[in-house]
Amino acid sequence: MDENVKMNDSLTNSLLQVNNLLYKMSPALGIAARRNHRIDFAQQAQYSPSETIVYDCQTGSDFVGGKNSYLKLKVSKVGAGTAELGSGSICNIINRVVVRSRTGKELTRVENFNLLCKDIQVWDCPKEWKETAGGAQGYGSDSSAATGNDNIVPTNGKVFIIPMWVIPCFNQDRLMPPQLMSGCRIEITLENVATAFRSTGVVDSYVVDRPEIHWDTYDLADAYKRKIAEMASRQGLNLLHKEYFHTIVSGSATETDFNFDIKKACSKALKAMIHTRSTAQVSSLGFDSVGTLRYDYSQYQSRIGADYFPNAPISVDDTSINGNAESYYHSLFVWNKTANCWNPSSVTPLEYTSTNATINTPPDEYENSLVAFNYNKSHVSDLQGYIVSNSRSILIDLKATPLAGAFPTGTETPRRLDVYLQYLRAVKVYISNVEVKD
Repeated sequence: MDENVKMNDSLTNSLLQVNNLLYKMSPALGIAARRNHRIDFAQQAQYSPSETIVYDCQTGSDFVGGKNSYLKLKVSKVGAGTAELGSGSICNIINRVVVRSRTGKELTRVENFNLLCKDIQVWDCPKEWKETAGGAQGYGSDSSAATGNDNIVPTNGKVFIIPMWVIPCFNQDRLMPPQLMSGCRIEITLENVATAFRSTGVVDSYVVDRPEIHWDTYDLADAYKRKIAEMASRQGLNLLHKEYFHTIVSGSATETDFNFDIKKACSKALKAMIHTRSTAQVSSLGFDSVGTLRYDYSQYQSRIGADYFPNAPISVDDTSINGNAESYYHSLFVWNKTANCWNPSSVTPLEYTSTNATINTPPDEYENSLVAFNYNKSHVSDLQGYIVSNSRSILIDLKATPLAGAFPTGTETPRRLDVYLQYLRAVKVYISNVEVKD
């Protein structure tokens, strides 16, 4: 039997909403009473190489948006040579970053921050980002890389902007609560001149003038601040971020087999990244220290317990740009760039091969070689990693095929493998204490 059903108001409103015909005011969802940028100043006005810039955060009762906060600093070089940043950015001058809570609990520690920062940004960000927002950080654009105008530090100084999200603990989608940020200490250790710059002349030193952190701060209504303070006093506030553990593996210039393990215990290992550099190149003013050597790995595989990544080793018969496409595509897979076409990496196959043909002259975009492994177990989340410990460590097997020209002239020295393990770190914030778990 057919029945005529009269539409009620609820069904009518739902259909109008679906068809974008419900002409009502949107609900007021904001709970912030004020938003602005708050500036924190370093303990000194000027810093030189190997010194440590120290900030004590004075954000008070405000909540902080880490992704929109940034570090502003003016850098000037000392010496007659040209201070170029090579394939990196002004982050080249940063060797180590340590972030501690006001009680001294370590939230983040990143060694060799300059290499990791470049790695994250060139693989995760598109080329358009490098030429726009990345230009303020010191990345050179393709159009002017031949002259190096975009990434030269002048004698009279240049202002650079570093986004705070490159520091792992500030890369948060949630606002960081005042129970964590108030009194937080940030220590940034500066790099030596030979590693920070590339120059064919003499660069004696550099000066960092008036470094400032500009925090994106929010002041919430009193009722919501009381509720969050109550949550912090009872069960704690949970924050997650991707932390990085760094280790170095050394081998001779002619060595072909590299077998090592990553000695780090954590509950969720997410990915491993391996960069190959010449030992002499890292500490020489004449070379791009954050640039990698030519890709020359003919086979590689990783293992955790009984699980292999990938199940069969990736084999590359021809390590030139004509034969390393699978290795390049596998690295894109590790960076989640193969599932879509709208969020590409800025690293091209030519850059991945890193021919080093122009290692002493710009452009240096040809030095982004990388071997990477993905340990994430989920297809809907990037936070489901493997448990690793001293008895169940990550084992990595690499087989290199050194070719003529793999090392730039003058750096035929032992190669250096910079290995970064990305893992998940949980921070539980209470009223007056912080608990950190890996």
